[in-house]
Amino acid sequence: MITVQTIRFGEVQVDPKDVYRFVKPLPGFEQEVQFALLPTGQEDFLYLQSLQTPELTFLLTQPFVFFPEYVFDLDDAAQQDLKIVSETDVQVYSIVKIEKNTEDILINLTAPVVFNINKNLAKQYIINSSPYSIKQPLDKPLIRKEQEQYASS
Repeated sequence: MITVQTIRFGEVQVDPKDVYRFVKPLPGFEQEVQFALLPTGQEDFLYLQSLQTPELTFLLTQPFVFFPEYVFDLDDAAQQDLKIVSETDVQVYSIVKIEKNTEDILINLTAPVVFNINKNLAKQYIINSSPYSIKQPLDKPLIRKEQEQYASS
């Protein structure tokens, strides 16, 4: 077990199988490369906790739970970065943000976090020309950008 210091939970013990190295740092967090997945107590959510910075935690969920029609293609370069050999290596999560002063819960569908669960590697994958929103409300139907443009014309 690895001891991880967190602001939210204090000191926690983490199984090494739940620790991931980001092959490229998350944008804006260039010094952060080691993270642990921690349970939240809610079935569809996890915390992504930095091992370097106790106050850095992201809330994650699998986008397919809320948006079964969500799809994207992971390019060859990303697959190589993550050493992906088969679909069973992959788990996909999206970062969730709870807006202050509102009850809005938003999910970033434009830049999912892709994990190779067999190699303990991760990468935030930015979907080029994404039809999805970076701030998709969890409680609203998924509307792709091209659908919005068509509906407004």
